[in-house]
Amino acid sequence: MILINKGETKPVYFNLTPTLDPVYYIFLFTSNDTGNTYSMIADNVSSNPTVYQTFMFVEGGTNSYAGGFTVNPGTYDYNIYESSYNDLSIASASNILEIGLMTVNELTCFEDDYSDDYVYYDQCVGMSVFGITGPTGSQGPTGSVGDSIVAGYVIGDTLVLEDGGGATFAVAGSVVGSTGATGADGIQGPEGIQGPQGIQGIQGETGPTGSQGIQGETGPTGSQGPQGIQGEVGPTGSQGSQGIQGIQGIQGETGATGPQGIQGETGATGATGADSTVAGPTGATGPQGETGPTGSWTGDTVDMRAGTVSGSSFTGTPLYTDITFGATFVSNYSVNIDGEVIRDWSISNKTTAGFRINSNSSVAFTEIITWTATELSNAVIGAIIGATGPQGPQGIQGIQGIQGPTGETGATGPQGSQGIQGIQGEVGPTGSQGIQGVQGIQGIQGVTGSTGAQGIQGTTGATGATGATGSTGPAPTDSKTILTLTDASTITWDYTTGYNAKVTLGGNRNISITGATSGDYGSLIIIQGSGTARTITFGTGHKFPSGTYSFTSGATASYDIYSFFHDGTSYNWSFAKNYL
Repeated sequence: MILINKGETKPVYFNLTPTLDPVYYIFLFTSNDTGNTYSMIADNVSSNPTVYQTFMFVEGGTNSYAGGFTVNPGTYDYNIYESSYNDLSIASASNILEIGLMTVNELTCFEDDYSDDYVYYDQCVGMSVFGITGPTGSQGPTGSVGDSIVAGYVIGDTLVLEDGGGATFAVAGSVVGSTGATGADGIQGPEGIQGPQGIQGIQGETGPTGSQGIQGETGPTGSQGPQGIQGEVGPTGSQGSQGIQGIQGIQGETGATGPQGIQGETGATGATGADSTVAGPTGATGPQGETGPTGSWTGDTVDMRAGTVSGSSFTGTPLYTDITFGATFVSNYSVNIDGEVIRDWSISNKTTAGFRINSNSSVAFTEIITWTATELSNAVIGAIIGATGPQGPQGIQGIQGIQGPTGETGATGPQGSQGIQGIQGEVGPTGSQGIQGVQGIQGIQGVTGSTGAQGIQGTTGATGATGATGSTGPAPTDSKTILTLTDASTITWDYTTGYNAKVTLGGNRNISITGATSGDYGSLIIIQGSGTARTITFGTGHKFPSGTYSFTSGATASYDIYSFFHDGTSYNWSFAKNYL
C-alpha cells in the first residue's frame, strides 16, 4: 500500500521482477471515487537495482515522465506496467508487475511557535532543537603602552608625542606604535541544553534478511584464582564435671555419661578463589544520566461516518438523495461512494451535518449504495513540556538501510575455578567419663565454634569478544508475483507463498486463506468465467464496509479486485468491481 500526502515528494520502494532490458516503468492510478485514471513514468533510482527498486513520487508535479502526477485526496487502485518504450500509453506496455492500493491525504502545514528557548516545531518539517548559546568570553587585556610616551595626537601629516615630563616633539611621516599584546581568549560558554527527542518517523519497510553471521571466537580462559585464607582452629571444649560417688551395697545404677565437652569453634571458611579465566576485574559501569521529564503529545485524529442507502430513495431529475449525519463533523471531510450500479457519482451541498449524493442520471435503480465520510483533523498540535535532563548531543539519525541480521555473540569465557575451601576448625575434645554411681549432672553443652570468615571472592573472568557481524544476505524470494489459485468448490490460498493472487471462477465458490498474521495485507483478482456471473462466499473472520459485498455481473473475463488488511483477528476487505 502506498501512502502519500498532497504536495509531497517521497521515495517509494518496490520489489518488482521485470523481464525487459532496458525497461520503463508505467504507473496507472484509477480513482475509487470517480473512476478517472492518471498515468506517469518514474525512473528507478535504487542504489541496488538488482535487489529492489526505488521511485521518486512527486504529487503535484507536472512532469509525467519524471514521477510527477496531480490527483485529488482519496484512494486509488494502482497498476505497475513494464514497457520497452518511454511512452505513457498502456497499449505499449508488455506486462503488469504489481497491483495495489494508494491513499492520498490532504495535509495543510503550518508552523507552531513555542516560548521555549531551544525547541521549535513545524508540523510539516518536524521538531527543531537548538542548544542555548553560551555567554561571550571576557575581553582580553589591552597591550601595554611604551615607557617613554604618555600621549600623542596628529596635526596635519605630523604626529606629536608627549613624554612623561610634559615635553612634546614632532615626528614626520606615518608613525605606528607597536601593537599591544593580544588579550587572552574569553572563556568558552557552556554547551546548550540538549533539546527533546524528535518525533519518531514512519516505520520504513523491512529490508531483506541477511545470511547468518559467523560464530564469534571463544573468549580467552581466565587465570587461576588465589587460594582461600586458612580458617582459624576452634578452641578446645572444657572438661565435663565428675559424677557423685554411688553408695556401697546394692549395685548402684550406672552413672550417666559425663557432659560433652564444649564444642570447639568451627574454623573460618577459606576465601573463594578467583575465576581461573579472569584477566582482571571488569570496571564498574558509569551511572546513567537522569532522564528528563516526559513530554506529552496529542497527534492527528481521524473521524469516520459510513452507511448505505437504497436506490429507491433517490428523487429529482437527475436523481439525487440527501445524507444527514447522526453526529456532525468539526472540519472538512472526504466522501467515498460505491454501489452495485455504475453511475457518474458526485457530491454537493456538503455541510458539517451531511451532504448530497448526485447520480447525474435520470435512470431509476433499486440497488444499495454505500458511502463513507472521513475527516482527518490536525487542529490539535502536541506540546513538549519541560526540558530534557542533561544529555550528550545525539547525531542526526541516518536513513535505515537494508540491514542483514547481527552475527551471533561470541561465547563468554569459561568461569574461573572455585577457590580452595578453608580448613575446618578442629572439634573440641569430648569431656571425660563421669565416675560410676549416682547420675552425674549433665555437663554444659560446649559452645559451637564460630564460622570461619568467608574467603575473598575471586574476580570475574572477562567476557569473550563479540563475534563479527554477519555479511548482508541475498535478497529474499519475491513474494509479490501474482499467484494463480486453483478453482475448486473451496479455493485455498497459502499466504506464505505470495500476497497477490488471482482465480477464474467456474462456479459459486467458498475461500480459505492460511498463513496471514497481524499486519499482513494482500490483493485477490476475481475473474468471471464463461456463462452467468459467479460469486465467492467469505466465511466468518471476514469483514466488509457496512457488512456487505458483491461481484461484477459483466461480461466474461471481466474482473473485480478485492484487497484486505489483517488486524490479527479478521480480514478487513475493500473492493472495486467490473474491470474490463
